[in-house]
Amino acid sequence: MILLLGPIIGGFLTISNNTWRTTFWFCFAFGALVVIVSFISLPETFRDSKRFDVEEKLPTAAISSATIITAETSSTSVDTATINKNEIQQQETEARKKKVINPLRPILLLCYPHISLTSLAAGVAFAGMFTVKTIVPTLSEQKHHFAWQVSLSYSGAGCGHLLGALINGQLSDRLLLSSRTKRGGRHKVEDRITINIWPCCLIFIPGRLLLFGWSINNNLTYWSAIIGFGIQCFGVNQITSAMGAYWSDAIHPSQAASANAAGVFSSMVLGCCLSLTAPPMIDRIGFGYYSVFLAGLSWLSAGLLLIVKLYGQRIRRHFGFEQNVERKD
Repeated sequence: MILLLGPIIGGFLTISNNTWRTTFWFCFAFGALVVIVSFISLPETFRDSKRFDVEEKLPTAAISSATIITAETSSTSVDTATINKNEIQQQETEARKKKVINPLRPILLLCYPHISLTSLAAGVAFAGMFTVKTIVPTLSEQKHHFAWQVSLSYSGAGCGHLLGALINGQLSDRLLLSSRTKRGGRHKVEDRITINIWPCCLIFIPGRLLLFGWSINNNLTYWSAIIGFGIQCFGVNQITSAMGAYWSDAIHPSQAASANAAGVFSSMVLGCCLSLTAPPMIDRIGFGYYSVFLAGLSWLSAGLLLIVKLYGQRIRRHFGFEQNVERKD
């Protein structure tokens, strides 16, 4: 919903007396409001595992000891429990000292082919969408002479994201369970790459890019560009959501957040590179042929996903992720 309303609100803010500065003041006020409401209303979800695990284990040990010892040996058991508690605390202190925070550790997960290939596929989808978003204002002003109406050009993108999120939430789970049922109840991580992803990579995203590019290149109605942008965002939502779930399942559970961070990092880097190179490439070859270039990247990403779909389980087994290899539910 924010993706749908945000550009529209921003378009009207830019034509106010304070021009573009109003947009930043609005974002500051809105962000402050979100922080305050979240701090007051949302419960704390962080769990201090070290603290709670110690407190839970010791009473259990004391109770089990009390059931098998007599009253004469109770003092000995208390001393033993105290010693065990001190040993546990000492081990935790040593482990905490040895633990080194490495912000680059999530990026190292890209060394695993099943993470790097899916990250590239999701990155291509996101980067193509991000690139179009950055050049829409310039193209709309040059081709259709829009002013504040540029914000309405993003309405198709907002509808595409909204519709994609609603459909993907229902469709991906059903397709995942269907694949598991056909396999006799056995779960396979690569089932996350569901069948709805292929039309997005092969048809929706590249078709939309071609529609957007050549409609602007040939000075067609702006509605074709708006509708095309919505179709692309619909497809991108399907791919990025599925890849996020795959990264969480295809790696060790303790590294799920790091795997998602690595995937998002790849998307942002590709988005940065494509958006920076887009203006000079468009000036050189035109947006029509540039859209062919982006469509080709989308078809290439489909090939990367196909490799993971067919050989992902072998890759994971080769790198020792046995706990995530096909299992019986």
